Amino acid sequence: MKSPHFDTIIFGNGPAARIAAFLAGRRGRRILICGDDQPATLPSVLPFCHHLEKLLTIFGTDRSQLQAAGNLQLIAQQHRLDLTGKPLDDEWRRELTTEDEKPAQLLQKLDIWGAKLAQTLTARNPSALFSLRGQIRLAAVGWKPAHERLSPGASLSRYLERHTNHEAGNLLRDLFCGLSGLSVDMLSMAQAALLWHWTCLPKTFKGDTLSELLSLRTRQFHVAETPSTQIESLVWSGRRLQGIRLRDGQNIRADQFVLASQDALSFFTVTNKKYQQMLCATRPTWTTTPIRGEVSPLLAERFILAGAVPLLVTRYDVPEGVRFLIEAGVHSGERPYTCKDIDQRLRQILAFTEFHVEEVALPARNRPHKGYVKLCGLPCSMPRRNLLIAIPGWLFPGSGINSELLLGFAIANQLIPTTK
Repeated sequence: MKSPHFDTIIFGNGPAARIAAFLAGRRGRRILICGDDQPATLPSVLPFCHHLEKLLTIFGTDRSQLQAAGNLQLIAQQHRLDLTGKPLDDEWRRELTTEDEKPAQLLQKLDIWGAKLAQTLTARNPSALFSLRGQIRLAAVGWKPAHERLSPGASLSRYLERHTNHEAGNLLRDLFCGLSGLSVDMLSMAQAALLWHWTCLPKTFKGDTLSELLSLRTRQFHVAETPSTQIESLVWSGRRLQGIRLRDGQNIRADQFVLASQDALSFFTVTNKKYQQMLCATRPTWTTTPIRGEVSPLLAERFILAGAVPLLVTRYDVPEGVRFLIEAGVHSGERPYTCKDIDQRLRQILAFTEFHVEEVALPARNRPHKGYVKLCGLPCSMPRRNLLIAIPGWLFPGSGINSELLLGFAIANQLIPTTK
């Protein structure tokens, strides 16, 4: 029997993978998605961005589904900021004991720069000529004011040290650490501009609605799917990937392959030391049982507990009450947070609230394949080994769901031929 053949096999089930599959499928490409059985987890409310609007336009979705932004709060050991409900200047004056206009001025600059950068990236359809991170830096050069010495690739941390006092600098560090889930030392000014601009946009979109739309549209354009648990092994010819072999003995071949999820790396042996270190970085996920008691100031759609390792907390309304999905970012070399650690930290902040923290069981990963993979990011052209590495957390770390939307368009731009 003849083996099934696809133009592209995408490993991963996240928003970037599904957006790329939909965009390529509607242009006639034969796409197979290999992902976990469970659908991708999306925030209950997605912050608005130009790429989300562009995707909804392609979907043919009524823009009335865009809603006014819900609450977004930053809760740190020393500070508490309501980022959407009140004027930011009032929040600064309440939190800072010294009169300092620089923090607000910096955020105004970042919002302006982020708006221009987002519009540039939307208009260009992130180019196939550079890595996504390099493309952002290149686009950022175009909106850098002539009189401004600031480089878009400059370190946000270094800028805060030089241009803010200690108190304001700590507050800004908490802010961006919470928004990104990364240490401020790892963020550039361009990334900070995009993060803050997306935070300031006044509209949101329901995450479950986007998941439903993506599933509907991928089926409409005959994008095939198979659970990653059904993959027995990868089929290689030297260093060139040929296809996959399923547990039922069926071989599936393809011309191109995309790694769009860090989980998908379980199929490969990574030889690049830089990426071996990145594999050590994990984001364990926890959830709380329904919270009982009056904690209305904290019941935002999304609030952030900032610190050395931030906790990103998203509220979900479920039939049995309110639940919170808690993500704890852990960098390479640091001890992962345990359920007990998170429980203790939450009780320091929610001292008068009754709750219980339980661990979410993550899906089992497949055994790694003894293949050879040298990770390259988005290349100038499809490499000879026909494997494209496009993992959002690596190419555009710290930017959350908006980076997935941006990367989905970038992957599709690689998969769709420029001439027919």
